[in-house]
Amino acid sequence: MPLEIVSTREEEVGEEEKEEEDKEEEEEEEEEEEEEEEEEELEADSKKKKKKKKKRRRRRKKLEADRKKKKKKKKSRVLKNRPSPAAWETGRCWFGSGCV
Repeated sequence: MPLEIVSTREEEVGEEEKEEEDKEEEEEEEEEEEEEEEEEELEADSKKKKKKKKKRRRRRKKLEADRKKKKKKKKSRVLKNRPSPAAWETGRCWFGSGCV
């Protein structure tokens, strides 16, 4: 009889070890899956960030170009409204009064 008890005890211990190993394997698989998902999320986030950066850069360049155009247009407008040097020399123009 003691042999039978020992053998069943060994079987029980063996089954418990198998169950523990199975649980550990399942946990490892779950951890690996979670890590893979996190990596995929990080990649997606980095792609989104790159797109946002690219959009921001484009927008900034466009705004800067618009500002330059506006500034250039303003300068040309000022030069157009300015009297000719000949008018200044002949004395037809005075500061604040414009040209006659």
